[in-house]
Amino acid sequence: MRVLLDEGLDPRLIALFKIHEVSTMKRMGWLGITNGELLKRADAEFDAFVTSDKSIPYQQNLRERRLIIAILRVPNMRLSTVSPLIPKLELALNAAEPGQVLTIQ
Repeated sequence: MRVLLDEGLDPRLIALFKIHEVSTMKRMGWLGITNGELLKRADAEFDAFVTSDKSIPYQQNLRERRLIIAILRVPNMRLSTVSPLIPKLELALNAAEPGQVLTIQ
């Protein structure tokens, strides 16, 4: 599964993934792209998009997307706060259906 991390997430999280191919928006050259265009591009090249932006499902029409969107619900974006969620995230991604929106907390 190809996974894209949103630009607000620490790129050091990549090292914590065990079973997925993970990239960042910076690596893709997509920094600063608006959510609509970002999701369009990600849908074409990735299987899942991981973000902390809780508003994406309300701001974007996700019905026609095959992209799995995983929203991390954490009190802050520190690596020490987010990193314990990665094993749970990977399990959820493996069980998810295309187009599903997941909340990981």
